[in-house]
Amino acid sequence: MDKLSLIYVAMQAHLSLWVFVIASVLGSVLGLLCLFILLEYLQKKRDSFLLLMILKNLKRPLYFLIPTLFIEAFTPILGLEGDLVFIPNLIQAVVILLITWLLLRLVKISELLCMQHCNKTVGSGRARTLKTQIRFISRFFVFMVLVIMTAVFLMTFESVKRLGLGLLTSAGIASVILGFAAQKTLGSVLAGFQIAFNNTLRIDDAVCVEGEWGQVEEITLTHVIIRLLSNRRLIMPINYFMEKPFQNWTLVSSELIQYVILRLDYAVDIKLIRQELDRILENNKLWDRKIKSVLVSDITDKCLEIKISISARNLQDISDLCAQVREGLIAYLHTHFPQALPFTRTDGSAFAKMTTDS
Repeated sequence: MDKLSLIYVAMQAHLSLWVFVIASVLGSVLGLLCLFILLEYLQKKRDSFLLLMILKNLKRPLYFLIPTLFIEAFTPILGLEGDLVFIPNLIQAVVILLITWLLLRLVKISELLCMQHCNKTVGSGRARTLKTQIRFISRFFVFMVLVIMTAVFLMTFESVKRLGLGLLTSAGIASVILGFAAQKTLGSVLAGFQIAFNNTLRIDDAVCVEGEWGQVEEITLTHVIIRLLSNRRLIMPINYFMEKPFQNWTLVSSELIQYVILRLDYAVDIKLIRQELDRILENNKLWDRKIKSVLVSDITDKCLEIKISISARNLQDISDLCAQVREGLIAYLHTHFPQALPFTRTDGSAFAKMTTDS
C-alpha cells in the first residue's frame, strides 16, 4: 500500500509538471498573440513620436513580460505541490525583474520625450538647463526604481523577506548601517539636485576646473564628467562644484569669446591686421559670425600688444579657431610685412662713437 502511494504521488508530480509545461506554453502563445495585436495596432500609427518611442524601447520587455504574466495567472489553478511548490515564487521573482526592466525603459522614454520637446521649443541656453535637469531627474528615478524593486524582489523569498522590508521601511540594524554608509552618497545626490536646479552648471557648459579647460559631458548623481580639449575625461565629485570656485564661460550666453594676443613692432599697420582677420574668418566654419575685433591692448618700450577677440559655438571650436587665426596672421606678416614682427633696436650713434674712439 505504501509502495502504491509513492507511485501515485510520483505520477501526480509528473502529471502536475506536464500540466504546468502545457499551461506555460499556452500562456506564452496567448500572451505573444495579444502583444502582436497591440504592436500591429501601434505600428499603423508611426506618425506619432510617442508611439515610435514605445515601439523602440518597450518591445523587448513586453515580449517577455506579457507571456510570463499569463503563466503566473495559470499557476494557482494547477495546484502545484511537493517538489514543484517553489515554481510560483520563482515566476513571481521573474515577473518583478521584468517589471523593473519595463519601468527603467519607461524612464528612458520619458527622458527622450522631454529632450525632444526641449530641443523643439526653447533656446540653446534654456535647453541646456532643461537637459541637465531632465537627465538628473531621470537618473534619480532609475535609482529609486532599482532600490524599491530590489526590496520587492527580496520580499518574494521568505529567507530574505525581512531584509526587503527593512530596505523599504528604513528599519533594523542593516538599514542603520546602510544609512551611515550612504550618508556621503545622499549628500552628493542633494548637491546634484542643487546644481541641476540653480543653473550654475549645465551639460555642454564650457568650464575651467583645477586649471583644466573642458566641456561638461555628463552630470550623474554623484559625479561630473568633463571632456577636456585633449579628449581626455576629468571626473570630479559633484560636491566639488558646491564647495569650491570654478569658471563657467557659458553661464549667461552659449557662445564663447576668446582672445589671440600678438606682440608686434610699432611699424605694424593695424588696419591691415583687421583686413587680414576678415579674410581669415570670412569662410571659416568655426567662427559663429558674432564677434570679431582688433584692439591695441597695451604698449611697452619694445612692442605693441594686439588683442584680437573672436567667438565660436563651443570650446573645441574656439580653441581651433584661435590657433588658425594666430597661424594665419603670423604667416601673413612674415610674408608681406616682416618689419612688423618684433625685433630689438640698437642706437647706431653709440656704435659710431665707439668706432671713432678706437
